[in-house]
Amino acid sequence: MRRSLLGAAALTVGAVGGAVLGYLAERTVIDPALDSSTDGDDGDLVTLTSPDGTPLATRMSGPAKAPRIVLVHGLSLSQEIWAAQRRALDASFRVVTVDLRGHGDSGDAASGDYSAAAIGSDVTTVLDAVRGPRCILVGHSMGGMAVLAGLGERPELIGEQVAGVVLMNTAASAILAGLGGGSLAAGIAFVRERARSSPVGRMIYGGLDEEGNPRGNDLATIVTRMLGVGPDGREDAVEVVRRLVLDSRPHVAGELWRTAGTVDLLDSARQITVPSLVVAGARDRVLPPSHSRRLVTTLPDAELLTLADVGHVAMLERPEDVSLSLEAFARRALDVPAGRPRTSPH
Repeated sequence: MRRSLLGAAALTVGAVGGAVLGYLAERTVIDPALDSSTDGDDGDLVTLTSPDGTPLATRMSGPAKAPRIVLVHGLSLSQEIWAAQRRALDASFRVVTVDLRGHGDSGDAASGDYSAAAIGSDVTTVLDAVRGPRCILVGHSMGGMAVLAGLGERPELIGEQVAGVVLMNTAASAILAGLGGGSLAAGIAFVRERARSSPVGRMIYGGLDEEGNPRGNDLATIVTRMLGVGPDGREDAVEVVRRLVLDSRPHVAGELWRTAGTVDLLDSARQITVPSLVVAGARDRVLPPSHSRRLVTTLPDAELLTLADVGHVAMLERPEDVSLSLEAFARRALDVPAGRPRTSPH
């Protein structure tokens, strides 16, 4: 009896501890970096509508007739994470970014659907809206899963509309398989979503501001650095990720973690016959490089770029390197001459 009571007590303590860790973790576990002064006000902001009626905030900059680079953010982030890439690329390319359903300036899912197919339809909605010169499609973390899901549902876009695919800090399946560090981080993040709305969790995480949003505290920053970025991650990257995750919507993150935990998009990956670039962070604790290596062996025509000392948000931790890699890949896949824009800037 005594052992049973002790066991129950230990389980309770473990559950509470896991909830607290979870709350602290993915509130910033997911995506990283770049100076918050890099606002997303460049370009034209338009609202597209996904098939289920969800409004999608989409921004476009660069020459109107230039080849497109479409950038899709990860879970609990927004299109703001691509600010450095927009500045670096929109002299030669039409740069298009979108807030997925339930993120940034986009609306919550009108149908309540946060499945892989639903976020995939957000991506194909953007592709349908920017038809013209072929594009490079880039997805980070959950955004990479949205890219795979969207192309899996609309394979006719591959080659015809999409000339190349970049998958960054992402995975196609088995997010929670095994007992590795990435699975642990994802599990903590999932538990955190369950605890996040509790009064105790909110108090531990730093209380609420006058609008009822979590303020965060030094511990939140520490957890962001531990789980979101690499050991030498830039301070501005940590702050951007921390802020975006604090501003994210708990119910959306909870639904999408459930999606990520069960997703299997390997068949979709096998259909992508155009050139692909897979970008991994060598120190990614959320989706470790093993996921990227598996993607490279699954995609028919893929190359792997592993960035040393980078965590889960490569575009924020190493913005210059990521921008250069995207530009080089896009020029090859789209046959754009190096150093020369395809069209005149608008």
